Amino acid sequence: MWREAVGSRGLSWSGSLALALLAALALFLPGCGDGEEATPEATATATPVGTPSTERPTAWPIAVAINADTHRVYVANQYIDSVSVIDEGTNAIVAAVPVGVSPLDVAVNPNTNRIYVIAFHDDTLTVIDGDNNAVVTTIRPEHGPLDVAVNPDTGLVYVTRWATKDLFVLDGDTNAEVGTIALGEGPIDVEVNPSTGRLYVANGVAEDLVVVDAHAAAVAATIPVGLGQIDVAVNAATNRIYVAMAADSDVAVIDGASDAVVATVAVGERPASVAVNPDTNRIYVANMDDDTVSVIDGATDTVVATVAVGDRPSSLAVDPGIDRIYVATADDDAISVIDGANNTIVATISVAVTP
Repeated sequence: MWREAVGSRGLSWSGSLALALLAALALFLPGCGDGEEATPEATATATPVGTPSTERPTAWPIAVAINADTHRVYVANQYIDSVSVIDEGTNAIVAAVPVGVSPLDVAVNPNTNRIYVIAFHDDTLTVIDGDNNAVVTTIRPEHGPLDVAVNPDTGLVYVTRWATKDLFVLDGDTNAEVGTIALGEGPIDVEVNPSTGRLYVANGVAEDLVVVDAHAAAVAATIPVGLGQIDVAVNAATNRIYVAMAADSDVAVIDGASDAVVATVAVGERPASVAVNPDTNRIYVANMDDDTVSVIDGATDTVVATVAVGDRPSSLAVDPGIDRIYVATADDDAISVIDGANNTIVATISVAVTP
């Protein structure tokens, strides 16, 4: 049932990364579409707390994940090869954990309090113990790992690998490789719906979103959504899937029951990341080129607010319990914290400094 990884590395990943590949795809995809944008019901333009740096960023925060059970935020800093750990109660950085070279993505298993960090440049997956912020082990998925996701119910960890066009699957309990799942061209981002046991993989070079049946360890469907897929989010409560489409500056909305696109929502310029609050059914989209976050009402598939954030928002994550959204703004070396109740920025946290 599981496929062994085959083939040799097809791309050269050598050289210093000025941008994460995900950000580069968002920057250099063809120009945005000319479709009419959805009219927001409300717009919130907030003034960030603190003064962003005007100098070249030193940390370049590129990915964010949250353990809502422990109220810790984990930020992957690509330029300084570390993960910043933020206490949500104080908005203070409480630890900086060294990881592999050029970390690209971070994911959390709240059930085990393990944090998983993909480092692009040295093909590693670092496993961090959230209890003490110590590195448990470093694994080498190799073959151009780009993104990581965890199914907290099964403990399985999934890593997209660009060069071998597959998913590397890890047993989170033993840190042993389980196998691989063949995908086809250009896997970038992966997201898990633990309620259905399905995985959704954004495709960097083709028009189809790949749907994987995790139980069968095989592709179950492909959904035509168009070029420019850059990030995926799942609302397990509604079984809706949201795909950030960087080329057209919109978000594709998919019904997980029918595998059909049911709406397309225009957002800001070059959406790079999307995240969901299942408690409020709000979807948040980080728009890299106009420094905003679009807020979508999942019940109506319309933009209801636009929040101005720091320079070049690259990733975001949501803590549903306290209705806070944490936005990594790469060029500011910072995290913008949004209050989901009123769509205003309540704090800006620098990740350029360590505790």
